[in-house]
Amino acid sequence: KRGIVFSRSASKKRKLDADHIDGSTASYMEIDVCDQLTDENLSELAINKRRKSTEDQVPPESTSFSSPTNDCSNKDRSPNSGTPVIATINTKKGGPRTTLFELCKKVQWPMPTFNSTENKSRSPIEFGEGSEIRNGFNSFVSRISLHIPKFGSMECTGDARADKKSALDSAALVMLYELERQGKLVIGGS
Repeated sequence: KRGIVFSRSASKKRKLDADHIDGSTASYMEIDVCDQLTDENLSELAINKRRKSTEDQVPPESTSFSSPTNDCSNKDRSPNSGTPVIATINTKKGGPRTTLFELCKKVQWPMPTFNSTENKSRSPIEFGEGSEIRNGFNSFVSRISLHIPKFGSMECTGDARADKKSALDSAALVMLYELERQGKLVIGGS
């Protein structure tokens, strides 16, 4: 109708039709969707989405819309306003990162960013505790930053580890415990 495609996986024909305007082909158009949305367009868009979606079986009367002001994203709106609960954190390689990524996806936070630093040494460095002791000449330290909408940004630094992925896991684990300390997460609850 208006030549705007909201779907990421639109067919090739629909993309070509959306780019073809008044007999000329536009190779790139920058459209600010936030400026063009009104209450009428929002309700029409919601009705169309409701028809396409088989997951949501909500009657039209129970949904209310308001026009966007400065922010047109819905990332900061969680489906349930309660504190998210994680049963346990898998401490195997990749487990803390996976848990953190699933949490961010569940509560619709932006994904965290990692920054790793490698330190080289001429003398061997011991990593780990107990039977997990390893010796190595390189150590990795990761810093993680997470932006929580309507709260702010958090940065944590993990422990030094022998490999980069373990350092990323260490930083993710520190972030999860910091989120629990701040009251944004419950670990081990049911």
